[in-house]
Amino acid sequence: MDKEKYYFIKGKNKAITISYLLCEDFKIVDDRFDSNNKFYVFKKSNRLFEVMSKMKNIKNESSSL
Repeated sequence: MDKEKYYFIKGKNKAITISYLLCEDFKIVDDRFDSNNKFYVFKKSNRLFEVMSKMKNIKNESSSL
């Protein structure tokens, strides 16, 4: 897969959350270095990066409570 067109995420829960917020599915691919690991792949888009930024802000806000 082309790294310039796709964004790879290692965490399944994070991928599920992003998928829900984007209303888009992700692809699952094997880690080429470790067959026991998977990557969850999204097409790069502005919406993807906006969602990830908002998730990061929420996480930072909740950790400061």
